[in-house]
Amino acid sequence: MLLPLLALESACDGTAEAPVQTDGDGTASEAPAVTRDATLQPFRSNSVWNLPIGTGATYADAADPATRDFIATSINGMTINTWANWDVYSHPITFASSSDPWAKVTDYNDSSRSGSYYIPATAVIANGTDKHMHVIQPTRTTIEEAWNVTRQSTTAYRAGRHHEIDLHGSGIGPANGVRAYGGSAIGGLIRGWETDSTHPKYTGKIQHALAVAVDRVQLYYSGGASGYDANGYGTAKGYVWPATEQDWGSETTYKGHVPMGAYFAIPPSVDINALGLSPQGKMVAQALQDFGAYVTDATGATVAFYVEPTAPSAFVSALRKDLPLLRSKMRRVTNNSASTPNGPGTRRVPMLPELTPAP
Repeated sequence: MLLPLLALESACDGTAEAPVQTDGDGTASEAPAVTRDATLQPFRSNSVWNLPIGTGATYADAADPATRDFIATSINGMTINTWANWDVYSHPITFASSSDPWAKVTDYNDSSRSGSYYIPATAVIANGTDKHMHVIQPTRTTIEEAWNVTRQSTTAYRAGRHHEIDLHGSGIGPANGVRAYGGSAIGGLIRGWETDSTHPKYTGKIQHALAVAVDRVQLYYSGGASGYDANGYGTAKGYVWPATEQDWGSETTYKGHVPMGAYFAIPPSVDINALGLSPQGKMVAQALQDFGAYVTDATGATVAFYVEPTAPSAFVSALRKDLPLLRSKMRRVTNNSASTPNGPGTRRVPMLPELTPAP
């Protein structure tokens, strides 16, 4: 859900160090550096979305209030389910070309966020009341994110919030995306290509942090009224870095101990191979152990993970069966901060390659 003012190419391809190649005269030379496609796995390598967990990360126990609420299956009589949003309340991504209609998106909450850009007439608007629409522009360096979208014509759209996001940037706020935490909506999205074994870039791995949403009875409010300061940070508090805001109306709707922006992961002490997971569940479990997950939004009676609608249904069906167990194994990382992003220390797995330079 959103507030009224304001869901891989690289080492992801299984590559590591660049191999040595031989010149025509038999001398060795360094092969071209491995790079990463921002349209497949966006944001710079040290973004919280792409940075592996540090080996110095510390993990709360199950009695920690935020962890307790996050893994709870019932709070105050409300059942809390675990789900993968895929066919409804997800984040479809459309690729535009310069031959597509030049369309105006009017942000009805803040006209300064309105703008015009290329939108295919068939651009997908997500099923569900959040109605997200995200369009990668022909330059392949930016994505236009919009929430609560209505298509009025092929050249006119209305949205409750709209932002242009740099695919080579950090992916976090302030005012840098349409999700409740203040950052990009596609940060943490399990992409279709990552889950489809027939895709040429498929590796069988998800090498980035995941996005999760939780119910408002789980989310934490500490004070202040809904609004924004001069720098774009939310004035209703409770959120923690890298979040820069939280849902409008959190003063009356947030009832728990999970801060917006909280970072959770499966601790290294958990043996993923011993959990009896499907291959799909194991893929996600490994991502949760190596990269973790960020709380980015609110949902209803569910802890929701997000899968691009283009992912195969078989992947999603298997994952949904395993997600309750995976959530039960997750713990809050207690030393995540702007100075120690995703925990201090060396990284659990190698850093991702840098992005291919923008054209």
